[in-house]
Amino acid sequence: MGLGGVLWGSLPHVGVKDSGCGCRRPFGVKENGAGEGAVGSAPHAWGKMIEGEWGWGVWVQLPPFGVKWRGLGAAPPYFGGRRRGEERRAFCWDRGHFRPRGGGTGSRFRPTTLRVGHVVRGAGRVGRGGAALRSPLVDLDPWRTPWQRMAAISAGLRALRTRPFWLLTRTMASGAAEPQRRSFETLRVMPVQGRVLHVELNRPEKRNAMNGAFWREMVECFQDISQDSSCHAVVISGAGPIFSAGIDLVDMGNEFLMANGEDTARKAWQLQQKIRGYQESFSVLEKCPKPVIAAVHGACIGGGVDLVCACDIRYCSQDAWFQVKEVDIGLAADVGTLQRLPKIVGSQSLVNELAFTARKMMAPEAQSCGLVSRVFPDKAALLQGALELAVAIAARSPVAVQGTKVNLLYSRDHPVPDSLRFMAAWNMSMLQTDDILKSVQAAMEKKGPEAVTYSKL
Repeated sequence: MGLGGVLWGSLPHVGVKDSGCGCRRPFGVKENGAGEGAVGSAPHAWGKMIEGEWGWGVWVQLPPFGVKWRGLGAAPPYFGGRRRGEERRAFCWDRGHFRPRGGGTGSRFRPTTLRVGHVVRGAGRVGRGGAALRSPLVDLDPWRTPWQRMAAISAGLRALRTRPFWLLTRTMASGAAEPQRRSFETLRVMPVQGRVLHVELNRPEKRNAMNGAFWREMVECFQDISQDSSCHAVVISGAGPIFSAGIDLVDMGNEFLMANGEDTARKAWQLQQKIRGYQESFSVLEKCPKPVIAAVHGACIGGGVDLVCACDIRYCSQDAWFQVKEVDIGLAADVGTLQRLPKIVGSQSLVNELAFTARKMMAPEAQSCGLVSRVFPDKAALLQGALELAVAIAARSPVAVQGTKVNLLYSRDHPVPDSLRFMAAWNMSMLQTDDILKSVQAAMEKKGPEAVTYSKL
């Protein structure tokens, strides 16, 4: 049977365990039970019956690392019934989980992590764009006997046929689907080692000016990142010679001229909705539970300052400068600078000066007042430093890091007593995480955070 593609279901990483009948089945597979309609069990040799994409059946482990779907029809069979549905096989392996026992090159491998995939005949049936999996699934049909499969594994899987597979979008909130990273017109999203994403403002020919597509895509991008359990930290930077020239004035003028009607109140209402939409494009950075690091080089003007003020950490290069430019074009900054910058630098007088005069703040002054925490000699060193910081953050417990961000933001806007009560309520559940035990054990063994494997969040 040739496999054309795969849709991941709700089981991102599964192992195998005894089903109580002598066979083994993947962890996480939904059995019939309370809330799912108990219907008894399938024939004894196959363990408990489950409901899958192809009707009723069971997942069965094919040693050493395969899984097989044994279909029992579109509906549960009657007692003793033996209706047959589809039978699907897949061989799953993960390069990162192969560990030779004993260190010898000819030694056996430990079982790898199993991942249950829903097989389809062609990638066209996925219904949306997919991304190639790093860990290939392999058709088991050419290797029908255990000794053939073991021989292939010992040979490094070179003889096995591999085929393209595809990843289905999933939402982390349900614990089911992992979001697929989409492409954008004004942003470029690049995965980096260590569960880090690099988001780049990608209109270098327009000096990364912020047009209508940018405002929409910022919300979409960071909502996706918020739900992406594989991402634990984000770096945002600008393509080209500068970070951002701020709002695209031509595009913004067209947006505001589109306010229809002669009634003043209705025009005002439309404009208010547009402004609130712009504000949300940067507030989404704060709402994202993953730490966001801004890496600023060259000019950071107007909306660029609004953007970096919504980030958690700010680095810049020696040639960077910042300018609250809005007063020079006849308006008050309305997307977050006037609200966030005073709390960042701690000086209302300095913020007033910058906002009233639109003067430039150079990198040394930005560091001395606390707007940025580090200055690097050039853009290359800046990006390296920001990405290294993101990798270091992503190596920590996501429960601890994301909880810290939530509480820091809460304490910024609330009195100390309220913040302490919020912290106690937060940690009464978060202290029950297994991450604490893993972290303490690593510390006792004198291991760094990068040596600990934390579950995704």
